[in-house]
Amino acid sequence: MRFLFLVLALACGGAVAAPLAAQPATFFAPQIPAAPGDQVSGAITMDSTALVNGFAFGVCFDPAVASHVNTVAGSDVAAVNGGSGPSFFTVDSSAGFFTVGCVIDLFGFNDLNPGTDLHLAETTYNVAPTAANGTALDFCSAGNPPVVTQIVVAGASVIPAIVPGEIVLAGGGFERGDCNSDGGFNIADAIALLGELFPSGGPSNPITCLDACDGNDDGALNIADAIALLGILFSGSILPEPVNCGPDPTAGDPLDCQMSGAC
Repeated sequence: MRFLFLVLALACGGAVAAPLAAQPATFFAPQIPAAPGDQVSGAITMDSTALVNGFAFGVCFDPAVASHVNTVAGSDVAAVNGGSGPSFFTVDSSAGFFTVGCVIDLFGFNDLNPGTDLHLAETTYNVAPTAANGTALDFCSAGNPPVVTQIVVAGASVIPAIVPGEIVLAGGGFERGDCNSDGGFNIADAIALLGELFPSGGPSNPITCLDACDGNDDGALNIADAIALLGILFSGSILPEPVNCGPDPTAGDPLDCQMSGAC
């Protein structure tokens, strides 16, 4: 991967400049439904307001759930340079991650034009036959040396905004608010959460889907979530998605969902 950074530097006319303050691009990892044993694919996409001459990123996932099969240039990247594709496109992978580096045009004459839902790369995964849960697809610094998620704009390295994705097992996901996994959302769920947060030492039913209890969807479990659930029940507040069985729209938080009875 050291060659990649040399190529990026040459494409920009010298050493890559320090990151700019603005974020003219956002990278998105996919939400991919799957079942244990499946081979599935999903695209890394970008919304951009800039002319982009190069990019690099790493994606990390749980190696017990999925393995990397291959990654190819996405449709918008493959179409650059009059359809001949980018000057440089490289992929590296190991257990639990893969990295991509791309230079659109080594001489800087052509760029990837601004746009929305630009397909940068298409990746295929094998889902483990024994997988019991899905896995987040997180943008990360990976490899040796680490590949940092970035784009090259006007000769400068820019760190884009990122939105993680997820491989979601069929029949998986959860229902926000169903903290006790009984298939409904009611005051018993707030009581279950309070019992989890403030155990009295008596018998309890362990919560198997912490994500469902995250009433304010901030990625942490605390008294604010119990207040949020009660507010939703009695004050007309809005329950964050998913309100029906589905993946966490804020995938990548530390909460998990080992089993949701409703889903």
